[in-house]
Amino acid sequence: MKRPLLTKHRAAILAGTFALIAASCGSGDESTTSDPVATVAATSPATPTSEAPPGSEPEASPVPDSNCPPAASNSESQPSGVVVDLPDDDSGYTEGVVVDRSGNVFVSLIRTGTVLELAPGSDEPEVFGQIPDWSDDGVGFLGLAADEVGNIYGAAASDTTAGIWKFDCVSGVATRIAGTEEMVFANGVVVDQTGIIYATDADSGADGDTGLGAIWRIDTDGPATKWLESAALGSADPDSELPGANGLAVDDDVIYVANTAQSLVLAIPILPDGSPGDPTTIVDVVAPDGVTLDADGRLYVTSALNEIVRVDLDGTVARLAAGPDAPLACPTSLVVGAGTTAGTMYVTNLDGGCDGAGPDLVAFDIKTAPFVTDAADGPPEALFVVGDAANPDPLDQFLVDIAGSNDIAVTLLDDDETNTADGQSALQASDLVMISGSVDPSTVSADLAALAVPLINLAGELSVDLGMATESGETPSGETWIAMNPDTADHPLAAQLEGQQDAYSAPVDALNFGVVGDQAIVIATAPGAPPLTAHYAYEAGTVMADGTTAPARRHASYAPLESLSSVSGISAVLFFAGIDWLLGRT
Repeated sequence: MKRPLLTKHRAAILAGTFALIAASCGSGDESTTSDPVATVAATSPATPTSEAPPGSEPEASPVPDSNCPPAASNSESQPSGVVVDLPDDDSGYTEGVVVDRSGNVFVSLIRTGTVLELAPGSDEPEVFGQIPDWSDDGVGFLGLAADEVGNIYGAAASDTTAGIWKFDCVSGVATRIAGTEEMVFANGVVVDQTGIIYATDADSGADGDTGLGAIWRIDTDGPATKWLESAALGSADPDSELPGANGLAVDDDVIYVANTAQSLVLAIPILPDGSPGDPTTIVDVVAPDGVTLDADGRLYVTSALNEIVRVDLDGTVARLAAGPDAPLACPTSLVVGAGTTAGTMYVTNLDGGCDGAGPDLVAFDIKTAPFVTDAADGPPEALFVVGDAANPDPLDQFLVDIAGSNDIAVTLLDDDETNTADGQSALQASDLVMISGSVDPSTVSADLAALAVPLINLAGELSVDLGMATESGETPSGETWIAMNPDTADHPLAAQLEGQQDAYSAPVDALNFGVVGDQAIVIATAPGAPPLTAHYAYEAGTVMADGTTAPARRHASYAPLESLSSVSGISAVLFFAGIDWLLGRT
């Protein structure tokens, strides 16, 4: 059935986002492979191909491969909760997930080029296939898809085994589709009902100072061709390590694509002649990775905030409140089951990207899951005090964008305007005050200390003036991590993170610290001896470091962040946990 494009729900479009960093690993278990590496057309010789030229729609669905078994009706249901918790080693880095027509679940392992298979309701995976001559020399083995007859397809971003691979429905033997070895960053893959394959290239090149991404199309008669290349599918910065076009889903004449770098989901019409229409923004989601559709046409998206975002046909956005029934840890891909598991959502977690947090594959009932609809009475209003509101620092603009993606309306205010009557009125009328590291502390009004509005401070030395610390500064770092305080592990500000966490993807020069009061909520400490408090807060009404009472919730972060490329997914999780706590959402 055809359906209209989903309407855009939010106004803020993100220009940057957080990198999800996975630890480097070696090779994994061996399984049956073909040698040497084979490259084939999109369909096997047994499959009739369309006579239509590339770029046009075939007149009929392809005939099933002659050796594929008929679809079976699964009889097992899938309990909600943990499905698979793989060992915390090479085999624990999961990315893609797909369900075939018989309800079998397939999962890709990033570092080993392996596809695992689970029968419906099973928690015991078996090796289904392996990319031959696999070499972990790139990003890894990512998205998965299944066609109507049971073949599995996977996207590999690697120097030597790059491209889209077809895993035979019976043997699991993998062969690369001709032409896809030219893809720069094969990321997501999907197969429509006619057998046409679409795949994302998250970093296809650059146009001047703009990074490009692409979608490739592989018709039933081959070969692979670049269907659409656009800045909307790439990263704004061509030198960024953040992926652009990522997961994708197809519904008749519309393709939905997650752009991780730009933190948005796009809808791209498939025109009658098979060519792409203009991309349209559907919803802003922080660092989206995977997208999928259910039988009712609702769109689901994974977010780096450990959320699943659902978009209904009318544009209404709802979010899954993660909990024991859906333990999300940097979720990557997601898919709806088949047969008796048609009401089940399977989700893979990027285990390594969350510093060992798991499990790797979870499931939940989408009809009973606690999806919460976004508030309709308008977003909270935040005032962001910065060094230059007319020409904001790129990091300031970045924080504005990601706050906007979390339904917060942000207005910039010059630091010297905090001393004016208009500035004071605006501060007092806001729901949240954010203070940037770009401010001049000597210029900011001393009245901010008594402001009865929740406040987050990213300017380290200003914490003393705000009464939050008796001493504040920057500690030499050269590290990438902060250490979570086990005594506050259950606090909402900790975002369920424990132990040492990589807050940065590369060593940073310094981290803010504060010498805090006895009633401070210490969330994390910076590297060094003795450990210095880097991430802390005060509840409203508690005594702060200078002996005054906190007039509202106060929070100090471990910023400054030298560059957006150094920020990890953990930073996103903690930033939004802080914002939600300050606003009373948690």
